[in-house]
Amino acid sequence: MPKILVVDDELPVRELLERILKESGYEVTQASNGKQALDLFDQELYHLVVTDSRNRRDGRYIERLGFFNPVGKENEENVRIDLERVDYWLGQGAQPSDRVASILKAQRKAAATG
Repeated sequence: MPKILVVDDELPVRELLERILKESGYEVTQASNGKQALDLFDQELYHLVVTDSRNRRDGRYIERLGFFNPVGKENEENVRIDLERVDYWLGQGAQPSDRVASILKAQRKAAATG
């Protein structure tokens, strides 16, 4: 399910937008100001998962292979991927998105250099 962040200082406006967006299939998070929105954005973490492309995008997945935090801090673990499981699924015909392929390439390079 696609995610959207609604930012407005008026609660009735946020609630109306949330209702409309949920009816359209979005997962909605609300923030009442810019600082709160940035704090929420900084907490964003993406899970790398295996899904069946023949099924609709409903949040279900076959296996979780790792995570990626694009806004993580330098002293934190921002990427963890089980490359053995990735290789298994690629061998089964899985096709990563362009973004995931670039993350995998960087992760393999980092693993090779130690």
